[in-house]
Amino acid sequence: MKTVLCLFSVLGLTLHAQVPRPGLKLWLRADSLVVRNTLGNVQSWGNIVDGRTATVPSTSSAVTVGQLQGQSCLVFDGSGFVVAPSVMPVGSDYTVVVVARVANFSATNNLVSGESRALWLAGSAFPRVLHGGDFSNQSVSSVGVEGASIIRVRYNVASGVARISVNNRLGAADVVPLNSDSTIQIGAYRRGNYFSGQIAEVLVFDVELDDANQVLLDEYLHDRYGIPRAMDPKPKVVELHRMPPNLMVATCGDSIAIAGRVTRGGVRAVTVSVESNDANVVYFSKTTPQQGDTFRVSFAIEGDLRRYDAVVTADTGGATLDTIAVSRNIVCGEVIAISGQSNSIYGANGLQASAYARTFGGNASSNRSDTLFSQSRAQESGGGASVGAFGLYLQNAIADRMRQATLVINGGVGGTTIQQHLPDPANRLNRSTLYGSWLYRIVKSQSRERIKWLFWYQGESNGGNDDYTELFHQLYNAWHEDLPNLRHIVVVQIRPGCGPEGHAAIRDAQRQLEDRYPDVVVHAAAALPSHDGCHYDREGYTTLGAQLYDVYSRTSLMSQPGRVAVSPTISHVDCVDDDCRNVRVVMKRWEGVSARITPDTMVGGAVRTARDAFFADGDPAVRPATVATHESGIDLRFDSPIRRLSYVPDKYYHGSAVVFQGPWLVNGQGVGALTFHNVDVVPTSVQLDESRSEYREDVIMSLQGVIVGRTDTDLHQCPSGVYLRLHAGKVRRVLHVR
Repeated sequence: MKTVLCLFSVLGLTLHAQVPRPGLKLWLRADSLVVRNTLGNVQSWGNIVDGRTATVPSTSSAVTVGQLQGQSCLVFDGSGFVVAPSVMPVGSDYTVVVVARVANFSATNNLVSGESRALWLAGSAFPRVLHGGDFSNQSVSSVGVEGASIIRVRYNVASGVARISVNNRLGAADVVPLNSDSTIQIGAYRRGNYFSGQIAEVLVFDVELDDANQVLLDEYLHDRYGIPRAMDPKPKVVELHRMPPNLMVATCGDSIAIAGRVTRGGVRAVTVSVESNDANVVYFSKTTPQQGDTFRVSFAIEGDLRRYDAVVTADTGGATLDTIAVSRNIVCGEVIAISGQSNSIYGANGLQASAYARTFGGNASSNRSDTLFSQSRAQESGGGASVGAFGLYLQNAIADRMRQATLVINGGVGGTTIQQHLPDPANRLNRSTLYGSWLYRIVKSQSRERIKWLFWYQGESNGGNDDYTELFHQLYNAWHEDLPNLRHIVVVQIRPGCGPEGHAAIRDAQRQLEDRYPDVVVHAAAALPSHDGCHYDREGYTTLGAQLYDVYSRTSLMSQPGRVAVSPTISHVDCVDDDCRNVRVVMKRWEGVSARITPDTMVGGAVRTARDAFFADGDPAVRPATVATHESGIDLRFDSPIRRLSYVPDKYYHGSAVVFQGPWLVNGQGVGALTFHNVDVVPTSVQLDESRSEYREDVIMSLQGVIVGRTDTDLHQCPSGVYLRLHAGKVRRVLHVR
């Protein structure tokens, strides 16, 4: 035993002379301290640093010894692995280096992994780093392995960035979560997901190697294995401190700065050029600068869809100028927030973005490095640059009609409750929450002070047992705390469709929000076309976008502060007779005789009429005998007295499993009225006045009591059936439409 220890000591000292000493925790080299059984298969692999051993578990297939680039290696057959001492740094910097060759790229190919952390290839040639089991936030190299390769990971805990290099070519510098896993498995992840190929050497440091030690280690490894090393990048000529990013949406009138420092001598000139719409805005040149010299230029950014391009170059005496940085398509405009569940982020094929429709980061991304401006998209229904179909329509309309660029930051995620959108009270910027991810992108884009408008479309995942009013109040307070200049909140009231029971109560809570908060407008999704029971096709979302643009533009163009709402909504319900069999619904934003009930419609194999839209006293079976519109609302006649009135059932037509799809109350522009539920009927002395204009004039009425028009043109647009022409409230003629 003494002889073995002596040999180990000498070996360790000899090898340590060839690699950096600081922070080295694990060093496995295939020609050192490998113990094999009588069959020649590997039993253990000694750690050169401290003599502890890595072992081949009984659940592993055979791990054998072979050759890689003329040096010893361990051979993994795609189902074998080695368990090393648990020395992986936790919550700190680290460096991991592995020398390997992949035999089967379709395998999972974990190299140096554990239980929730991995350096692996994921069935590809491109290494990636996983922390915390968070597969949606990995660092993925754009440089792949080919043949024998030296793969290096340098992780910095302060920035959260994991840098992956292959043969000294940097392939990734992405933010990943903090590592909390100290276990190490060579060739496996969670004792599965194996590696197929050869591994010759593994080194783990509990520090991020500095450049000098990295070069020292590279010289040793690349020389030992004869693997070409990519050249280090040239030293920077100029280090930029300020540079606007590509596709940035700035505040109109702001001054945009470009600043930097010259980092070496021998530079003839550093030049900054800014152009807008092909005209030069800024031209600055610092000639014969000395190392350490700084420069700063700025330009004012203007609206009216002006685009700016900024270029920084350096003359170092070569045949061409060195391009230091280029930023294209910088604009200024407004920032709009959107959030909710699927209908807030759902896409539509073929909806193309204006050049002035931008977003920032990735929808619902928790990745700290996902902070780039990009052109908005609505082809997908979440993730990446998605802003949702109605959001993109709104952006396009603002650019086309108001000549204004916009930045939309959408935090919507399908299938989410309002509870899931509440902030973490301990950390509002917790990126693992929907609110924190959304707010983080708002902060990083420097938009907190700029957001005046917020659109909220959510509610389908909540049910009648949820106190939606209180939950919304919590969210409302959080919005106003984090967005200090928020002025307008548009809540889209959901409609019957997918989700739990109790949506009539959720919708009614939403309806009343604009009465509770002076900056809230509630807009009805009712009557939007092309609804499939949950979502809409392109026509539905663009119709909603057009309606919301109307709210946005009219409010924004008002000379006085205020709000514009367009969806009709109930004011109150009056009894018209002594026992409340006849009631009158008085509406706000009804717009007189142009408002109407949409025609009878065939849904689910049956003709649906206006009678299907109303019921009394919480019982969907208690429906009106007749329904008629008038200048200020709707008159309904029931066969028995009623005390409460509802418009639109919870989900289905009464007595069916068919989702309610109309008829609807709409204004003159076809915008749906807000649905209501269990509104009290108020006793009144108002009596039905058959002398009012709609009864004095000729009207055409369906047999269900719905006024469908006044002229033959109106009649010809009605579904087939029998209709009545009335004058002064009396039937003058029976009409047939075929």
